[in-house]
Amino acid sequence: MSHEPHPFDQAPDPEIRALLLRQLDGPAPERFVRQVIAGLPDRPAANSWEILARWARPGLAAAAITAVALGAWLATPRSSEPVAEPLLELGRMADSELLMTAMIREP
Repeated sequence: MSHEPHPFDQAPDPEIRALLLRQLDGPAPERFVRQVIAGLPDRPAANSWEILARWARPGLAAAAITAVALGAWLATPRSSEPVAEPLLELGRMADSELLMTAMIREP
C-alpha cells in the first residue's frame, strides 16, 4: 500500500523541517525569528479574562434557555394514575351499554 502525500496529512513534512532547521541552526537564527514574528498579523494577545468575557453572553443565554425549558418541563402536571385504568373504565362502560341495549327491547 503506497502512501501518497495529502494536503491534510498530519505527518511532519521533511522538507519544511529541513528548511526550518537550516534557518534556526544557521548563523543568524534571531534574524529568522524576527522575520517570522514580523510576518504575523498585528493582533494583541487576549488574556484569559477577555476570552471568558466574550463567551459570557452566549453562555448566559444558553443557561437561561435551559433553565426555562427545565422549569416548563417540571411545571407540567403529571398524572399519577396508570394509563390502563381509564382505558379499563371505558371498556366497562362500553360493555354495560351493549348489555343494556341488548336487554332492552324496542317496541
